[in-house]
Parts: sequence; structure tokens; C-alpha cells
Amino acid sequence: MRRVLGVVIIIITYGSLYPFNFNFSLFAQEPGWEWFWDLSYRTSRGDILGNVLLFVPAGFFGFMVGRSRLAQSQFVNNLSLYSPYAFSVIVSLILIIGSSFIFATLLQLLQMALPTRVASMSDTWANVIGSIVGATIAVIVLAVSKTSLKDDRVDLMERVIPIFLVFCWLGFLLFPFIPSLSLEQFQFSFRPLMHWHLLTPFYLIEAWLYWSLFWWLLDIALPEQFTLLKRLLLLLLIMLLQALLLRNIIALPGLIGALTAVLSYQFLSRIPVAVLVGMIVGWLLSALWYPFQFHSVPSDITIIPFANFFHSNTWNNSSMLLHTVFLLGSAAFLITRHPFEKRKQFYWYAWMLIGSVFLIELGLLWFDNVRVDFFHTTVLLLLLVAFDRYSQSIRRQESYA
Repeated sequence: MRRVLGVVIIIITYGSLYPFNFNFSLFAQEPGWEWFWDLSYRTSRGDILGNVLLFVPAGFFGFMVGRSRLAQSQFVNNLSLYSPYAFSVIVSLILIIGSSFIFATLLQLLQMALPTRVASMSDTWANVIGSIVGATIAVIVLAVSKTSLKDDRVDLMERVIPIFLVFCWLGFLLFPFIPSLSLEQFQFSFRPLMHWHLLTPFYLIEAWLYWSLFWWLLDIALPEQFTLLKRLLLLLLIMLLQALLLRNIIALPGLIGALTAVLSYQFLSRIPVAVLVGMIVGWLLSALWYPFQFHSVPSDITIIPFANFFHSNTWNNSSMLLHTVFLLGSAAFLITRHPFEKRKQFYWYAWMLIGSVFLIELGLLWFDNVRVDFFHTTVLLLLLVAFDRYSQSIRRQESYA
């Protein structure tokens, strides 16, 4: 958990201070202490949402690490008057809120020296809210695991990654989570269902693959499998929620692909792991190289991670990140979940997957006009390391049980 928290902090720092072109003479132009109380700067809803989501993982893993350390502290146990567990939870929440505020404020202060950034205390409070959301999720997870039997706790731990990926897909579908009770918005959401020209094999395959992975992960995440009727009702509920949210549409390929995934789910569940991973890699190649127009002159390349990601707006970034994490996370979970006989086999599969994604992105030099920053390769590598570490901790728990 500590290593995962460290990686999360590094990613937050990197994203907040990119591109690191500091000019500390800009501090003289700031209003001084008045800045700490100035909440008048208006950011977009996408920036607010992005700042909240950015600190959710920090709140979750920070709480887990802090509570684990406090629970092992004899000094804290002596201070608690009633329940040591409840006391450690309360103290951890206070520490998370305080440390998140200090960390977020420090990042905003450093952003004052970045010409391309705008520092605002509004962002700090959005970050703190995100850490509170993450810590609250951690409290719920701990509460459920604490009331379960020892064997059930291990079973719950095995469901954490698929639950995370399921929420990534739902987050992508329901983004930007802003409700709209307007009848015009509701009609606008269903209007694309009449656009038959959008019904192409490319978009049908995309919707079928993503929804198939969603149903597969959902079956692992839940104690009992869904029946066909329950899957159809859940699909209807999700699409109704989409229609009630701002800037959301229900496309015809997405609807048909989702229904096809429900009906063909039993077929997908029997496909070997290697074939499923190959399907994900094949789709990634098709999605990134489409429409397969070869350029004789290659585009630029950069070794700076997430360079293109940070140059686009926060609204698109948040949606794209959820989409990418779901797809690549599913591939990483398939590999880390598979019971390989030898550890070398896992490494072979993992490096084959990373190498395939790397070559696909390298091919963008000739199939796209954007600068290649190996965004997907970096995300996949981080997910594989995190999932593998977590899977190893589960196996250790099983050996103790």
C-alpha cells in the first residue's frame, strides 16, 4: 500500500507541476497572504471535477496506510478510551484531511512560479474534497471487511480490482456526473438512436468489447452472477442515468453493442486468457491507427510522459483517462489474475503485453500526426505493477488464512 501511495503522490505532483518551467520571479506579482482567502477565481466544472478526482486515490491509499500504522501503534491504542479501531479511523481521517490540505496548498504555491498555470485556493479545496471522498470509500471497504469472516475478507480483497475497473467504465459512461432535469436534454440524449449512418462495424465491435469486459468484471466483483433479465434491467438503468446527465448521448452502436454483449456473454466467459488479451491489444491497434492512413514522413516523439495528456483540457482528460484505464486495466487484470505455474510465465506475458502496446504507439509515428508520448504504455505499466503488488498481497493473506 505504501508503494502504491508513493506512486499516486508522484503522479499528482507530476500532473500538477508539468511542464516544470519554473520562474520564481512571478512570486512578486502575487497578492501575498490575501491569496489564501481569495476564492473569487472561477474555474470550469471540468477543472473542479478533475481536481476532485485527482485526490481520490490519494485519500483512499493514504487512509489505508495511515490507519494500518496507527492500528499497530501501542501509544495510539493506549489513548483510545473505547474502541481502538474507531479511534484509529477518526485520527486517520483527520490526518488525511490535514495532510491533503498542506500538500494541495504547496502544489498551488509552486504553480505560482509556472507561467502556464493559474494557482487558486479553490483548487486546493477541491483536492481536499477528493481526498475525503477517497478516505470515505476506504472506511466503507474496511467496515465491510471487518464485519466479514477471515476467509470472506480475502474474498473481498480479490474483488477490489474488478470493482475499481467497473467504476471506471461507469464513470466514463456517466461523465461529467452533472445532472440535467431538462426535457430537451433528455430528448437530445436519445436523438442519436435515429442516426443509422453511425452504425458501422468499427463502433459495433468497440461497444461489444467494452460491454463484454464490463459484464465479465461485474460477475467477478459481485458475490452472485447476474441473470439475463438482471443484466438487461441494469443496462436500461445505466442508459436512463446517461440520459439524465449533461452532455451525454445514447448512440445506436453503443446500444446494439451492449445488447449483443449481454446475449453473447456466455461465449466470452469461455475464451482463454491469452485470446482475450489479444483481442484487447488488437482493438487498441485498430482504435489508435484508424483510419489507417500511412504517412511517409513520421511525426514527432517525446520521452516526457503524458505530454499530450496535459496539453489538452481537463474535461477530455478525465473522460479519456477513465476509458483508457478500463481497457488497459482489464488486460492487466487478466494477466495478474491468471494462476501461472511459474513466476517467469507472468513476466513473459506482462512484457509481451507492454511491448505490444509500445509498438502500437510507436506505429503512430506513421499513422497519426500527433506527437507520440507513449501514454498508453505508461498507464499499462503502472496498472500492471499496482495490480501485481496487490495480487501478491492477496496470496500472502491466503497463505496466512
